[in-house]
Amino acid sequence: MIHKKNHQNIILENLVRKLWVDSKKNIWICGSTSGLSQIYFDNTSKFEEVPANDTLFSKMQIGLKQWNKAQNDSTIQIKNVYDITEADSGRYWMTTQGNGLVLFNPAQEQNPFTFINPDITSIAGISKSSDSVLWMITSSGILRYQTKSGIFKMFDANSGVREKIGGYFFKKNPLKPNEMAAGFNGGYIHFNTDSMLPSLEKPVLYITKLWVMDNIADSLLISDIRLNYKNNFLKFYISSNTYTQNNQITYYYRLNGIDKSWRSNDNNPVINYTNLPHGSYELEVKAVTNDNIESDIKKLHFEITPPFYLTYWFYTILIIVISSIIYLLYRMRINQILRVQEVRNNLARDLHDDIGSTLGSIHLYSQIAKSKLSEKDPIETQNILDRIKVFSEEIIEKTGDTIWAVKAKNDNYSDLCLRMESYAASILGEANINFTFETDEKILEHKLTMISRKNLFLIFKEAIHNIVKYADCTSVDISLTRKGNKTIFRIADNGCGICSENKGHYFSGNGLKNMQTRAEEIGASFVLASESGQGTEIQIILK
Repeated sequence: MIHKKNHQNIILENLVRKLWVDSKKNIWICGSTSGLSQIYFDNTSKFEEVPANDTLFSKMQIGLKQWNKAQNDSTIQIKNVYDITEADSGRYWMTTQGNGLVLFNPAQEQNPFTFINPDITSIAGISKSSDSVLWMITSSGILRYQTKSGIFKMFDANSGVREKIGGYFFKKNPLKPNEMAAGFNGGYIHFNTDSMLPSLEKPVLYITKLWVMDNIADSLLISDIRLNYKNNFLKFYISSNTYTQNNQITYYYRLNGIDKSWRSNDNNPVINYTNLPHGSYELEVKAVTNDNIESDIKKLHFEITPPFYLTYWFYTILIIVISSIIYLLYRMRINQILRVQEVRNNLARDLHDDIGSTLGSIHLYSQIAKSKLSEKDPIETQNILDRIKVFSEEIIEKTGDTIWAVKAKNDNYSDLCLRMESYAASILGEANINFTFETDEKILEHKLTMISRKNLFLIFKEAIHNIVKYADCTSVDISLTRKGNKTIFRIADNGCGICSENKGHYFSGNGLKNMQTRAEEIGASFVLASESGQGTEIQIILK
């Protein structure tokens, strides 16, 4: 917007298209290079006597406003204004070459221009038949614009209007604003706006084509549409069965689940949706003619299935599997606690039975020893005291074994081997029997449960006890090795072996039966091999 004052500085248009005075006596100039200009006179000017060689114009204070750009955005420029008419409340309708129809509001100096339809850029003359209906001249024909509804309608060759109409409207009778005329090369057209009746034909819509991932899929339109989540690029073609002005229909569409309101597709019958997420959808389409006749809403339901890992049945299975795993872990934990408790109960029972009976025997022998002392029988008293000593050592040994078995820090093969070797040294050394103890270093740090640790040690003690008592041997070989995924615990002596008459009845004694039972309790195999005079070998095989 340019303000100029005094006629010496005023530079008018090279090509003035129209000079127009509005209802408030404002003078407007529509120009082809400087846009819209307003001429005003300074009210303080006085008409003085003018010399003969001067003019009244030279003595007046004249101002010029040029409205050709928005102050807040210099890229918005209007240079070629063709025609102008009043709108309402100090606003004006302008037609331009390049910007189409523009609503001009001089009160909003920062941004006075509102562009109505950017698709129609070149418009010539403009006139009003009422406050809400504008008529404009274009190269294609007569264009009507209903300002309240915002609907354009073109009257072209299809409506019987001659092509290449140009210039401005003129009226034969100013008292009849509905009668207009416009010229063309070699003639003019005259019409009454009231006689240009609207079309009452209602469009009927059909969805006639479907593309999925740019591949034709029209056959899906006759059945329920159910697509894989990877086929989520869809394109629809809408056909409107109307026989009047079919090219001036505006299409609207809305996809429930995606669009919150109706979307205009102008006169394009092709609707595109890309990268749709999985879900159930309903496409709604409608058409509105340029006479504001609206069709019924056409609906199309389709579904895009989710990937299997997002389905309800997958979540259900996943919940069941996780719940089952949690339950199994819970049951395993409970079973482990029960097994530990069972071991503790067995230890408590064994200690109670063994220690109770042993203490009972010690108490009985103490009473007998007391009576023998009173009878002054030292030899018998000494024998009784020796038995009390044996019973006491037995209690100490069993108590020590039990405490060692329940300590968590003794949970590997290394601690087990140390205790076995210590026990073998004390028992076999006292019996003058040589022994070797070999271990595979690869398994020394392997973990053992309390039950396995306890049973392996008790089997070992029972075997050493039997060797000292029955084998009549001079050497014992003890080894702990690893073969594949199996751990083999071996005890072999060079004694007399098991007599031939006992073959097939290896487990008739309580000691061997106890060893086999303890091996089965920890899931191990118990193997005994013996030949008369060839020694005996015991193997405990753990997986």
